[in-house]
Amino acid sequence: MTVEFDTMESAKVVRQFIQSEYPGIVVGEGKIKRNKPQTVEIPIPATPEEIAHQLPGLIVIPDWVSAEEEALIMEEIDSGTWDTTIKRRVQHFGFRFEYSRLDVDKSVSPSAFPSHCQSLVERSQLAGYDFNQLTINEYLAGVGIASHCDTHSAFTNCIGVVSLMADITIDFISHDSLRKVHAYIPRRSLYLMTGESRYGWRHGISARKCDRNPLTGEVSERLRRVSLTFRNCTKNECDCQYPSLCDTQGADVVRPRRMQNG
Repeated sequence: MTVEFDTMESAKVVRQFIQSEYPGIVVGEGKIKRNKPQTVEIPIPATPEEIAHQLPGLIVIPDWVSAEEEALIMEEIDSGTWDTTIKRRVQHFGFRFEYSRLDVDKSVSPSAFPSHCQSLVERSQLAGYDFNQLTINEYLAGVGIASHCDTHSAFTNCIGVVSLMADITIDFISHDSLRKVHAYIPRRSLYLMTGESRYGWRHGISARKCDRNPLTGEVSERLRRVSLTFRNCTKNECDCQYPSLCDTQGADVVRPRRMQNG
């Protein structure tokens, strides 16, 4: 007899139950039938209610940074030193992020944030999160980031991102791989991943040179984009309801291929 499951987690639970309750029955590994994710685009401009309906816990605040502030921040960033260890250029402040472990190195004293970036975390929308780590990513046309979920045990509930220089579409995939949401993030906006969007969804950026604006339908070439990702580094045992993405509960945290032997 063949039984199909939508997720590997469901198959493993049933297999474990049968083996424990009915040891005489041999259960093979079998195959998991994977349904194609239901794809949804968040309307732009979107109300907080529309965003929360499609992707609970995601908060998007357009025009959070003015054009003048963006210019000052970028001048400060570009005067710094870029790390070219990975495909895209990055800068790290506070605790240094380690791609080989998808965690931070707390054996090294944290560095200070650039002054204009520090002023951002002091604003009311970010002040209560006590961010102590900042990763600045540069995305050129054709450069993306693999789908991932920030390590549960390494960072607290909120991940804050300031998106500069260009609009971008970010792809969110639910923990059970049944839902996919395209979130269009405008230039100079702030978005916060909290709750379900933080722990129960993977997010990534497709490595392509063009994007389609879901509001107008127009296709445009990607421009240089720089993101400021703020995190609060901690070390905690996570007991969330998304074990397939939770390293505390045994999930395999997939590191970038070039880092897997590092």
